[in-house]
Amino acid sequence: MNRAVCISVFVFMVYPLISFGQEAKEINKPMENISGQYAECAAYYELVYHAMNSSNEKETADAYRQLQEKAMFYSLLLANEGRSKDLAIDVTNSRIEMYMKKMKQEANNRNENISILINKYHFGCQEAMKNPPVQVVEALNKAASDLSYTCEVIHVFSLTSDASLEFSAWEKDFKGSSFTVSRTDGKITGQVLPTLLAKSTRIINKGSKENSFKAVADFGDQYQVIEIQEFRKGEVKPFVASSMGGAGIVTGLCK
Repeated sequence: MNRAVCISVFVFMVYPLISFGQEAKEINKPMENISGQYAECAAYYELVYHAMNSSNEKETADAYRQLQEKAMFYSLLLANEGRSKDLAIDVTNSRIEMYMKKMKQEANNRNENISILINKYHFGCQEAMKNPPVQVVEALNKAASDLSYTCEVIHVFSLTSDASLEFSAWEKDFKGSSFTVSRTDGKITGQVLPTLLAKSTRIINKGSKENSFKAVADFGDQYQVIEIQEFRKGEVKPFVASSMGGAGIVTGLCK
């Protein structure tokens, strides 16, 4: 399996929920430079991984493999700025291949000389992995925000004329609380409207500038529906959700 295919598989298996942009934007030069630095570290970590693995130092090798995957992901995430996902994969692949060839020459293509690479690249890559620059943090935060909505409950309404004591307690406890809604499968986590025990959840509408995001959870004896008004302007979107077997409505804001 060539490296381009490996990176493609890595992205969809290890980070399957991260959404990469498809629209062409302007290339960000500072992010390009940092992406190249992480590609260099990914190449270094991969070569050290193979050296440790060949020496039967499995635990150390596994640690380097994890670092290699993380560095590769950072490089790919930054390379995606201004490129399609497929092109970002190709660019990241080429960068890592280029650095690996360079490093193999520095070590005379022998695992026994891996200390040469460790002495040259270890501390720089260690710092990059422990303290990623603000561009990486911002890219990760943006990717995470693309995966879910964070919502806050503002109002809880009873649809029955005689609201029970149970409902009053429920309203008091959950008003002002928050929860998250996955944009990929519609699952809700948090104290309010959780779908953990649902038989299934599905997205009816993914949401757009013209339509609401809408998801339904099947609990067997009832359905729970949440609608987030994605078409509204601004970062904050109103939501409406049915709950408690259709006896109540929850409203609030998501972003």
